Formats: sequence, structure tokens, C-alpha cells
Amino acid sequence: LAYVSAEMVGRSFFRHLSSGRSMLASINKGLMQRTIVGGEADVTSLNILTGDRMVVRLSAPDQKEQKSRRFRRQFTLPKDAVDGLREAIVKSEKPPKQLQNEADQLAERILNRRFPASPEVVKEARNKIRLRMKAKIKDEKNEEMLDENLNEQIREERERQIKNAVDKVLKRSHFNWKPMEATSDEGALAYALARLAPNYAEVARALEELAGVDCGQWAPSSVLDFGAGAGGAFWALNERYGESMREYTAIEANDHSSRVAMDIMRHRASTSLVHGGVLFRRHLVPSLQTTYDLVIVHRTLIELASQEARFQLAESLWRRTNRFLILIESGLEDSFSALMDARNFLLTMGMMMDKEKMEQMLKDHGKWNELNARLLHEERISDYERFEIIREQLPPSISPPTMLPPATVVAPCPHDLGCPRQAMSIACPFHVKWAPIRADGKSGKATEEGTEKGSMSFTILEKGVRSAETEPFPRILEMRKLHGHLNCDTCTAFKGLQRITVSKRAGELYSSLRQRRSGEVFPLHTEVLQSESNFDVFDVSAEKVKKERKKK
Repeated sequence: LAYVSAEMVGRSFFRHLSSGRSMLASINKGLMQRTIVGGEADVTSLNILTGDRMVVRLSAPDQKEQKSRRFRRQFTLPKDAVDGLREAIVKSEKPPKQLQNEADQLAERILNRRFPASPEVVKEARNKIRLRMKAKIKDEKNEEMLDENLNEQIREERERQIKNAVDKVLKRSHFNWKPMEATSDEGALAYALARLAPNYAEVARALEELAGVDCGQWAPSSVLDFGAGAGGAFWALNERYGESMREYTAIEANDHSSRVAMDIMRHRASTSLVHGGVLFRRHLVPSLQTTYDLVIVHRTLIELASQEARFQLAESLWRRTNRFLILIESGLEDSFSALMDARNFLLTMGMMMDKEKMEQMLKDHGKWNELNARLLHEERISDYERFEIIREQLPPSISPPTMLPPATVVAPCPHDLGCPRQAMSIACPFHVKWAPIRADGKSGKATEEGTEKGSMSFTILEKGVRSAETEPFPRILEMRKLHGHLNCDTCTAFKGLQRITVSKRAGELYSSLRQRRSGEVFPLHTEVLQSESNFDVFDVSAEKVKKERKKK
């Protein structure tokens, strides 16, 4: 930043530095022992990656805000959907028990379904297996058979054996990826029996994140469900938004799946659908002028064979949404990684300047000069820094031209930065419970409460630039309830992954946190008082020092 211009980009930052100081090394142990006073408590926090400690002051937020951040513990498929599925099963040519058996097998395949490996990974795996096979054949064959002077026919036979052996090994792993699609109406019905309830639960869980948007008044007028399958997303949307959702467009290329989804959506003893605005299409409308308030892509990225294809789809759908894009995949590590790659692609392209258009815009606003010319083409500056520096020079109503419309992460990440868990090759799954539907009268994998449990990864993106006025609440990644205290791993906006320890001595704050579960929003306001990190700078102006002394 200083290379570009200390005067242009660093005034407020360096002014903040001059009035602050880094709290490196020393942690006041007296603060760490402070119990709840005036509704606040000081607790310790540990950066999971770096090991740096902090002292964090916790306080309770507004009660109304706190209530809006709770999520349902269990999701039950609406009665109309259950009735529609049962009627479709009764009308099927296959007996219910056979359909259920196929559904159970399909559910197991989907549970362990992996994303297609990249060509580079497949090539590396093939070479490793090939070397092992060659070594094995060398041990089994005598030296005469391995002599370099073997005739060509023997060499070709040996290569054929190695190739067959390598192919067999690859077929037993996720390298043998194939797109999944129904080949008959009965096959689509078996999929609906296996996945309608969990698919509904996963989309309903993601929609809970939007409950507080615009003070809870927001509802999409139009929705695009790309890869609609059995229609699980429709039931979640219809339950939450009802007739406020005037148009629901389902994109499903498989005719068998579309027919089954429509059969389930019908009013009983009627040909009409339960919602008048439902429209089924096999493909997207080519024109980008046809847009939707909300776009949902549920367990569809895994059906695309390459990362490039997934990025192309993400870009196409991002251009078609007016406001929100929801991406949902399974809770496996490779699903999470693919989801984060799509998220990061949209965030990055939303900050990458269209330099020709940007140059013209700066000229139109009288901001074109030698400094901005250097800034626009300087490779040592990140796209994010370039975007923010130029945006500050333009009127608030003007947004710099970028390769894609800028994106902001609504949930579950409290930031728009790279994911530390992805860097650690660790998934960030969210668990959901649902009431299963079975055709054989058995309980299957249901618990004593009659529910099944699964995991999902998801991200919700909103068009626009994140406001700097409010800092998002941290997200609880894992909650451990131990004797007398809570150990809470959280993902924060600017402090990375933090492990916050809250003692029972914190009283009401402890009780409020104890009611939360993994995957929910951290319910307390946090203020860092001291830190061992070199990157933390705090305002220690006279006014703040006076305020702190008064509290003590």
C-alpha cells in the first residue's frame, strides 16, 4: 500500500497506528480472571492455527437480534409432499418394498459419493499404481522373463496386464466417477424416496440463514432451482415463502426426475400443482436478461466433470441472480473444497478490474493520473486492494467495473476471505436432522426419536460489497461442553479460527452460549482487549483508557 501512495491509501490507517500500539507478548492475567461485571466478562481465546492468545470481552447483544439467529433442530417434510410421494409409490409398477430396497442402496451410494478427481490427480494416482504393479510383476516373474531382450509380444502382454490391473484399482475408488441420473420413472421415484426428505431439510436449513434479511421481511418473488431433482428445494421454499414466491422455475434435464417431481407436487385428486407459479424447464433461458431474486444449486456441482465446468455454471447463475445465490453440497471434504473453490472464484472475479472500462471511468470522473495508471497495472497489489483503493476515490453510488458483479458471503462464513479450514484440508460440515419417509414400514437408520442425521456444506452469496459499518458475529464450528466451562471453536471475521473458553463463572453469558449448538452463530458480542499477535493493533486513546479505568 505504501508503494502506491502513503497519502492516498494510508492516511487513516497510519493515523490509527500513531494513536495505537500492538499488545504483543504481555497478557494481563488479572483480566483473564475477571468474572462477569456489568453484564460483561473477560475470557481467553486461542488462535487454533498460530497459537496466539487473546483476552476477549464478552457481552450480550440485543435480545431481538439474538432470537433471530436460532435455527431449527429438526426438519419435517410438509404433509402435502409426504402424501404426494406416497401416492406416487402406490401408482408405481414396482412394489413398495422393492422401491425401498433400491432407495436404500441409492442412499448409500450418495452418502459416499465423491467429486471427480482432476486429470492431474488421476494421472499421479495412475503412475503410482503402475509402479507398484511393475514391482509386483517383477517379484513374481523370473529373471529370464524380465530380461531387456524380451521380444515385443511379451512386452505388450506385460503392459496389458499392468494396464488392466491399474484400471481395476481405479474403478474401486472415486476416480471412477460418473454422472448420476435416473434411467426410468421408477429409478427417479427411488431417488425421491431416498432423498426428498433430506434434500428438503438441507435447503430449509440454508434458508434459515436468510430469515433475518431486511428485518425478516424479505421474500423472493422469483426463484431458480438449478438441478431440481425430486423437488426437495421447492417444498422448503413453499413452506417458508408460500405465495410471496410468485414464480418457481425448476431446471432439470432428466425427464424422469421432472415427471416424478411434478407428480409429488400435485394436489390430491387433481391435475393442478400445489403452487400456481411452478415452471419446469430442461435448460436455462439463454438470455441473461431473465433473472431471479434467488438461485439455488443443490448437490448439482458434483454432477459436473471438471472444475472449469463448475466455474462456468457458477458464473452463469451468478449473472442470473438479482440478489442471492445458494450453493449446497455434501459434508465430505472434497465436496467442501469444490464448494469453496466456486465461492472463491466468484469473490475473486467480483474484485478483478476490467482495466479498460476502469480507465475510462476514472477519466470520466476526473481521477485519471499517473498514480492511478500505475495502480491499475501494478502486479504487486492484490485485486482486493486495487478494488478498494479505487472505489474510495469514486462517488458511493458508483461501483468499479469488474469481471463479475461483486459478491459478499452471507453465511456461513463471517468474512469474504480464504477459508482456513480448506487450507488445512478439513471440511466444515453442518448437521441436519429430518424425519425419514419409508415405503416398507421399517425404521431403517432412524434414531429412537424417529429422525435421521446427515451433513452438508453450503455457502450463500449476495451481490454487492460488504459494509464496513458492522462486523458479523463469529460462527460456532464445534462446541464442547465440559465440566464447568465451554470450549467453543469459532470462525471469526478477522481473527481466524479462535478457540474461546467460557467458564461457568460468566453467569448469564455462559448460559446463553451453552444453549447453542455447533453450526450456529456465536450469540455474544466480542471485543479484543489484549493479544499476542503481531497483527493486532488497538486504539488506546485517552478517551478509551478513561472508559476502561471507569469500568474497573
